Amino acid sequence: MAPDDPVVRTLGLLLQQEDECPRELWHADLSVRRLAAAQRGNELDAYSTTDGVSDSLFTHGYRVVPLPDTSTVRSLLDARYGIVTNIYRDLTSDSNALVGAEFTRLGNRITAYGRGVDFETAERLCLLELVERHAMYGPQRLLLQSTLAAMEAGHRVLRPEEVLHYVQEAVPGLRDPFDPCAKMGWVNGVDLREGTEIWLPAQLAYLAVEGETVWGCETSNGVALGATDAEAQLFALTELVERDAFMTFWFGRRVPRKVITDSLPVDARRRIAEATDAGAVVHVLDLSVLAGLAVIMVVVLGRDSTVATYQSTAAHPDPAQALSSALDEALVGFHVYERNPDVPGPELRPEEVASLNDHVRWAAHRNQGHIYDWVLADPVLVDFDQVRGAADTPGCASAASAHEFLECLLAGPLAELRCIGVDLSTRLSNSIGCRVWRVLSPDVSPMWFGYQQRRINRRALRARLRAAGGSGVLPAPGEVPLVHPYA
Repeated sequence: MAPDDPVVRTLGLLLQQEDECPRELWHADLSVRRLAAAQRGNELDAYSTTDGVSDSLFTHGYRVVPLPDTSTVRSLLDARYGIVTNIYRDLTSDSNALVGAEFTRLGNRITAYGRGVDFETAERLCLLELVERHAMYGPQRLLLQSTLAAMEAGHRVLRPEEVLHYVQEAVPGLRDPFDPCAKMGWVNGVDLREGTEIWLPAQLAYLAVEGETVWGCETSNGVALGATDAEAQLFALTELVERDAFMTFWFGRRVPRKVITDSLPVDARRRIAEATDAGAVVHVLDLSVLAGLAVIMVVVLGRDSTVATYQSTAAHPDPAQALSSALDEALVGFHVYERNPDVPGPELRPEEVASLNDHVRWAAHRNQGHIYDWVLADPVLVDFDQVRGAADTPGCASAASAHEFLECLLAGPLAELRCIGVDLSTRLSNSIGCRVWRVLSPDVSPMWFGYQQRRINRRALRARLRAAGGSGVLPAPGEVPLVHPYA
């Protein structure tokens, strides 16, 4: 086709940013849009994840660089043929920006969210989460088809029973029992401490594997995006530790330490005061068990709100960053769910809790206003400086890169955890100079959503309660978890 051909001109315009396109452009012929979407997809290969990136910078909150440019991802927006099929803004919020973005993969429609002080920041965070979630749905590499026995005969493997821990072996229509004699797809990962190869079923790494009988229903637990492999591994491991700490707190009934509000940084005190003036009660709790990573939970209680309780938990090498992240998510989330029309609905019974949003609705109901009474009735009070001191790990503070810090954690405070990493990076993540990794460990409590997905790793829970000392009760063998308020 000649350069002045109308189709060529239209295609050239379509490859520009959406905001630069005239409105009538989106009424172009669908075949042209399909061609444009395919062309944009092909261009993803032109990007490198390592060019211009130095892991030694490590200066932005333990990350190499600040938020990556997501304009490449936004340019893939096309309702029918794009990787991103929809971007929308929550216009009901008068003080916080919430942006959602959707993509479709293997028949699943998945939504990513971003929250921020303005829509530009919220959209960038949303698109980064979309890139991360997109990497979890369907392997974009060849799988080794084999049985468990055949894999064990020739490879080091992670056995499914080491990480599943379902209370129910199978749920009709949701998952089947694991069949060790069945052929399935396997992916290779790496033992993060030893650097050796280890193989695991693809269903333990991805949220959807095409053409396989479903026996594992994983969550996004332990998946993170970073500017380098080591950075993604570090923050995936950080998330794993965070959720393990929460499950130890909730199902082990370990009473956390309550941080004295007056000891918090000035900005945190200001935000809590604003929430208090608006009618909420805010508590900051230290869930940390393993040294080297601070785990902070913020609980917001609504006095006269449609949301009785809302919590957010965050982990970070820097306790101040963990506090900031947990506080931001808790206060913004509380505000957003106050305007959610589904929240004031009927109280959910535990067996009716089927999704992450159901966990929020369950905890938000007025009848659940008491669920933190056992925590707040007689708390152990600590200064925030004590939280900082407990998180310090000799040698780790001087780490100059994510790689060095990760090595320090694995050799020191997290030495008891066996950690397996799987590279989930895709052409899409590579296009913005990012890597995506999942980290799994048979030595932590797994996160789950939905009553039928309940899981409990008694061995990990016992080890964490022993390490924490003080309060905490290991559930009896016949006692199973019901639901939790984590979101």
